[in-house]
Amino acid sequence: MDLDELAAALARCEAFAVIVVTVGSAANPLLAGRYGMICPPAPTEELLATRLRERLEEHAAGAGEDDTAPADLLARAERVADREEVRNAVGLKDLRPAEAEVFASLLAGHVLGDVSRDALLDGCRSLAAVQAQEWFAGVDRALTARPAEAERGDRNPGRSGTATLFHPVAFRIALAVLGGASHSAVAAAAHLLTWELSVQSDPDSTRPARCSATTRKPTGRSRVPNSPKARSRWTGTRCRPG
Repeated sequence: MDLDELAAALARCEAFAVIVVTVGSAANPLLAGRYGMICPPAPTEELLATRLRERLEEHAAGAGEDDTAPADLLARAERVADREEVRNAVGLKDLRPAEAEVFASLLAGHVLGDVSRDALLDGCRSLAAVQAQEWFAGVDRALTARPAEAERGDRNPGRSGTATLFHPVAFRIALAVLGGASHSAVAAAAHLLTWELSVQSDPDSTRPARCSATTRKPTGRSRVPNSPKARSRWTGTRCRPG
């Protein structure tokens, strides 16, 4: 999609549009451009309470008058969410909106008797696992794509932009390992890991890369935050061949 053309078409109609893109490989180029901006998610506790109330009220609307009141069910669900085993199973302090939706559905199902304790804990554990998969997703699909030179029939096709391809995931790995360290330490580790991955993937055309953060300019000994929501602000980095 050409965002300049879309903006011009909307301007001619005196209209506007909001395109929501989840954090990931597709969001990085948008955040680096003039149209992108970070939209902080709603606070986890408020979002979870709202989604729980909605699900329990929906159940009460279709149930008989003898069923437990939604307010009592909500209080019970909040007590379940505050159990140590449930908090440990979730493993995340802050939940993204989609994760809060899933957690609310699990809690509502549990207090209504539709979700067992084991199923509740298994569902809670899946939240962090899915987030980790999304955090590192994208490079495997890009690596399986045929280089453009191969499509044109070149004898020795190379993979152009290998460093650009690998740097986002290298930065994520460095951030996962060194979260809370100085930005310069994380950036240096990501730079070295980008080069190493590029050499392994395309040794013939890989050169050292010069990497620079594009979403935030560090000053002094700035440190990378540990929060998942805050970390997303630090992943929009670029890397280009030297």
